[in-house]
Amino acid sequence: MDKIYSRPRIRFKNFKHMNKKQKLKFVLYLILVLLFIFIIFFIKAAYPVFVATCENAATSVATNILNKEVNEVMIMYSYDDLVNLGKDQNGNITYIEAKIIPINEIVAKITNNIQSKLDLNTMISVNVNFGTVSRNKRTFWNKPKY
Repeated sequence: MDKIYSRPRIRFKNFKHMNKKQKLKFVLYLILVLLFIFIIFFIKAAYPVFVATCENAATSVATNILNKEVNEVMIMYSYDDLVNLGKDQNGNITYIEAKIIPINEIVAKITNNIQSKLDLNTMISVNVNFGTVSRNKRTFWNKPKY
């Protein structure tokens, strides 16, 4: 047991002693590694912003479709089509009774129309600004005035 265990050392060539081809390969590998690390950090920073932007865009499109379809269907009905008013001898309203069948038909029409419109909207475009991802409000076009 005279010998102490040691693993072989990892030896890098000195940059000064490399030829041009080896230097070029080394610089390209270094650039690729740095670019890869930058892309990973950028994706990690951009993903939550992108998901939130997509959710907002989908909610906005769904809300617009819902409002349009409700307005289109409800324009064909009046209040008297949906409820019966019970009045006493003096003309005072004593009860309000909902007409269930027309209400169910309206709900079915609205939901079917909304679903068909949502099926047609398969693509929603989303723009994410680089300043949003980097949390930097300064841009090239919008420089602060000092």
